Amino acid sequence: MKLKTLAAKCKRDGVFRLYDRRGEDGNIYEQWLGTGAAAYPLHGLPLLDESHIIALFELTEKQLEKISIYHHDELPPAISIEDACPGEKLLDREEMTLAYGKYIVRPIMTSDGLELIDNEHMAVLADVADNLELYERRMESGQIYFAAKMGLLLVGVIMPLNLIEEEFVEAVETIARNARTAFINKGERKAQREADSGQMTLDEGGGEA
Repeated sequence: MKLKTLAAKCKRDGVFRLYDRRGEDGNIYEQWLGTGAAAYPLHGLPLLDESHIIALFELTEKQLEKISIYHHDELPPAISIEDACPGEKLLDREEMTLAYGKYIVRPIMTSDGLELIDNEHMAVLADVADNLELYERRMESGQIYFAAKMGLLLVGVIMPLNLIEEEFVEAVETIARNARTAFINKGERKAQREADSGQMTLDEGGGEA
């Protein structure tokens, strides 16, 4: 995980959410950090609190006027942060991204159809991208979320973006129509150049003996 990339994302979104994970004895043995829309396990760091986050990420007083820091006793119970989750499904990796508004989104096909991921959440895991796989998981409510795994290990949980509305659909349809038109035009121009090239060859070699 790229901790600086995660910190930059939290700063842009104006929120740091620190989650504790406790054992049966009540002691904290793991912490997760994120924005609320995604969270990642913190490995190799001492246990943090609000003051540590301010110091670690060098948050200035001016920045803190626009940033909220929350320290939770646990992760949301609806989210599984186990390495394996019953019913999870491996998803195809999609490399396409689209710029829409303030987001760069990555389309992901799920069992419910198309969902979108904020690509900045994926950028946090860029250092393990070659070995990264995405899984579909569900809350008890049926809401889909994504589990990012490196091999068998869970390295992040990400919520889908709620952007698929009429305006987004129209924008994508416009891109698709323009792309189809460009593809057809490109093919026609190529065919015309090949025809012109063939005609030129015949003309050059077709003189009288």
